[in-house]
Amino acid sequence: MKKPLIIGVGFILVLAGLGFGGWKFFNRTQPVPPAPVAPVKKKITEPVNVIEVAARPYMLLSPDAGGHYLTINVLDLKKDATSMDFEIEYQSGSLLQGFYGNLAVDKLPAKDTKLFGSKSAGGSITYHEDIRGGNILSRFSGGAETYALKSEWKMISTKEAQGVYTSKDAKFELDTSDLKEHQYIIIFNSPGYPAGLSGKVISEIYSLGAAAPMSGKAQIKIRAKEEGKAVIMSYDGQAWHEYPAQADSSDAKLFGAEVELAQLYVVVAK
Repeated sequence: MKKPLIIGVGFILVLAGLGFGGWKFFNRTQPVPPAPVAPVKKKITEPVNVIEVAARPYMLLSPDAGGHYLTINVLDLKKDATSMDFEIEYQSGSLLQGFYGNLAVDKLPAKDTKLFGSKSAGGSITYHEDIRGGNILSRFSGGAETYALKSEWKMISTKEAQGVYTSKDAKFELDTSDLKEHQYIIIFNSPGYPAGLSGKVISEIYSLGAAAPMSGKAQIKIRAKEEGKAVIMSYDGQAWHEYPAQADSSDAKLFGAEVELAQLYVVVAK
């Protein structure tokens, strides 16, 4: 009786061993494929703002109605180029965020729209909140000369502004009640200005971007780089308009005027 018992127990142990080995084989740890390598961010390393202002492109930044997207518009080029690489940094609350891209500029106007946020592989969107502004670094290439530019921009909630809008460098101020229908606007230190402007430019160039056309009037103040007789010029997207400028009594470089709301403003020596 003992011998059959021993054989039976041995047979059971063999089957158990085969079963465990089979389980180990089919449930062994599979090799993990390597994670995809993220594309390397392009770096714009050329010196910025080297070319004279008169030779720089006219650009406009505008938000969508909800302040979740930014559109980069290239409207006028003085130096030929076929491509623009850009890097944008912006403040979202206490965090520094950013994105980059490439835009063909061989035909104008040219534009690209980017998300303030992130989008998952499944299509879920996370919006960045409390966008205050930042800077744009751009490189124009494909022409006889490659050049790079850097400018600041500021996004403003019209509800928070309560009628007074200032640029990031605090040298431009717009006082108006006619922007209430727009939820957000962007004041951008555009690197250049549209063709057709004559005279000596003596201030930074400020463009005003919104999700829809603007209309109405505003009191404007721009701090120039020098004193003297001057006018404030505005551009409405079609033509230039001139406004007599009054120097501030306590700051001879601060010029003011009542103007129509427009796409761009600049001080020109007269």
